[in-house]
Parts: sequence; C-alpha cells; structure tokens
Amino acid sequence: MNKHISRQLFIFFFCMAGIFSSAFAMDIHWDQGARRAWVLSIISTKPPEDAILPCLDSLTDDDIQNRHFVKVHYRHIRKFVTMIVEVPKDTEVKAGDEIEIIPEKCSEGKISTFVQVLQEK
Repeated sequence: MNKHISRQLFIFFFCMAGIFSSAFAMDIHWDQGARRAWVLSIISTKPPEDAILPCLDSLTDDDIQNRHFVKVHYRHIRKFVTMIVEVPKDTEVKAGDEIEIIPEKCSEGKISTFVQVLQEK
C-alpha cells in the first residue's frame, strides 16, 4: 500500500512541477503560430550548390554575410522540423540557444521570422 501512495504522490508532484514551470515560462505568441526552436548552427557563408536551401537560393554571398541567419529545428507533433531563420544583427545567438520563431516554408523560398531568445545555453 505504501508503494502505491508514494507512487501517486510522485506523479502528483511531477504534474504540479510541470504546471508551475510552464506558468513561469516566457510568453510565447502561440496565437500567431510561434514555436520554440533550438539553434543548430550559424550560417555565415552560402552553402555548397548541392546543399542549397530554396529560401537562401535567391540571396547572394554578400546578402548572407551582411545578414544573420541560423539553422534551427523545432518539434512538430512527433518529428523535428529544420529550417532557416533570420536573426536581427544586434541579437546574439549561438548553437543550443532556445528561441521563439514563426515558421515559414523554406521550400517556398520563405525565411522564418525570429521573435525572441527564450533561453541561452
């Protein structure tokens, strides 16, 4: 009987911790389609021709060097989606940082929108 009660208490405290941690999290613009994403890498040069991404295809090397792009991934239901996001020049992000984005389809030549840094690594 004690095992059953301690197990239920553990589950209760685990659920409460999840509820309270999400209550203190930064506001995310879910209503605008925003997602939590994690920075995988910084894009500083145009990728090789065989790895070119449609959203970067129309940009020149100078465009890429004068703007700040990062490769991110975010969870969508059961899979991770990888995409390119343009980050403002005055915002510093690095691999592993958690950011808020509004995703767009790179396959249609659109670059996702950066909203804010949620947590630095």
